[in-house]
Amino acid sequence: MAWFSWQQAKQLDPSLNTLDSFFASPPVKVQTVTGGLTNRCWRLESSEGLAYVWRPTSNVCKAFAISRHNEYQVLNAISALNLGPKPVFVHEQGLLVEWVPGETLTKPGIDIEELLPIAARIHEYPATAVPLVPFSYLSRIDHYWLELAGQYVGTEYEALYLKWRSEPSVAQVPAALCHFDLGCYNLVRGEEGVKVIDWEYAGLADPRLDLTLILQLADVPIEQGVEQYCQTRGIEDVALWLEGVRAWMPRTRMMAMFWYLLAYKLWDDEQYLSSAYEFKDLLCMEDHCFEN
Repeated sequence: MAWFSWQQAKQLDPSLNTLDSFFASPPVKVQTVTGGLTNRCWRLESSEGLAYVWRPTSNVCKAFAISRHNEYQVLNAISALNLGPKPVFVHEQGLLVEWVPGETLTKPGIDIEELLPIAARIHEYPATAVPLVPFSYLSRIDHYWLELAGQYVGTEYEALYLKWRSEPSVAQVPAALCHFDLGCYNLVRGEEGVKVIDWEYAGLADPRLDLTLILQLADVPIEQGVEQYCQTRGIEDVALWLEGVRAWMPRTRMMAMFWYLLAYKLWDDEQYLSSAYEFKDLLCMEDHCFEN
């Protein structure tokens, strides 16, 4: 993480000018931090010793369909859970949240027995209390495809897009608040326990979609993870949830595949392209080269 003066930081990121009216005096410590894979964020420390994170709005946010206003709405709605950072200030240029002190977890920094109750707390939060438009899988997939500007027309990527461009035909469960990126890198262990950061993808959706992503990130077998999750929440119909997770699995893999293709387009980093290949190969292998 690099350190800058306030003036230097504002020259590098003009969105920081928005905060001149928020701080009574310029921040005394300014440094870059990794804001997930999506964006560069800033850690700011005021003259009073209070620490914040500035999460700017950028062209990257637009490319990934991220809204800082929606992120603020989620964090504000769940503030009583004391599970995420407290939102402080929102503007069209970005979102200011309190810094969450602690150690960002790495594998195996948290086990599934600790992770699933966190997921359950998020999913059990009253969805009606979160003022968001429900997440649309179809809209998100189409958005990614359009952002790729026809670059993969006529390839296996397009074939997979057409094959999995639909929500699964499974029995419905009530929509829930979903984090959509609940990996160890977004978990911080501090004096108050484990807190969840980077809510930029959060939305209201089928919680089995979020659970699918969680189990993939944690590299936990589907049957084991679903059974433990249902036990945590006192859900008796495990088969309903297992069916949903299995149906969402190829669709979450396609979302991830397009996310990495878009990241490769934006940053020209071969690691992103390699990850996209991995998800494509998984889907192609499961589809038996599209013969079924």
